[in-house]
Amino acid sequence: MIDSARIEKDDKVVLDQIILVFKMTMTHDKFEEVKNLTDPKDWPAIRQDLLDYVAKQDTSLPGAAITLKTQIELLLREGLCTESINIFPDPEVDNYVNSQRIEILELLWFEVDRQKPAELERILPIIEKYAKKEYQQFKITSLDRLYDSVQQKYPEFIKAMYSRGSEILVGNLPATKYNVFCQFLKVFFCFFFFNFFF
Repeated sequence: MIDSARIEKDDKVVLDQIILVFKMTMTHDKFEEVKNLTDPKDWPAIRQDLLDYVAKQDTSLPGAAITLKTQIELLLREGLCTESINIFPDPEVDNYVNSQRIEILELLWFEVDRQKPAELERILPIIEKYAKKEYQQFKITSLDRLYDSVQQKYPEFIKAMYSRGSEILVGNLPATKYNVFCQFLKVFFCFFFFNFFF
């Protein structure tokens, strides 16, 4: 249909069909194609409609048309930091899903820090939820890379996360996992020493 409309030079049909394709695929390439085919005076309204459509997608549903990573990347590319923070999901029971989301959370942190640093504080409660879930699973290093970035602006927050992590581990750790707690304490003391004595 798109090819036929192009042959007939029916730009409206081409644009309508490309918008439809974008809504099925939600890729950045198709988004740019819609932008290139749209009259500049119409673009702000169409852009808003497309980005609202992307933001409303539930990426947790089986067979979702878009992944959380693609959704967040597209919104962040368009400068929608607040919307990206608003739609970021809570941790799941599935550890594999959470591991993927932590990587996306890192992307969110870095991009918001670059584009709208005043919004960073709104990401802290999300990090806290993931940290709690990770500590409950005795996973003590999965947030290290994110923590390294967060501590540059919010060292007190990281100190609180390590303290809560310590409480969770002490309360739930079986004797066979004491080595995990020892590793955790090493990291905590290194962080504390570096941040409060230098």
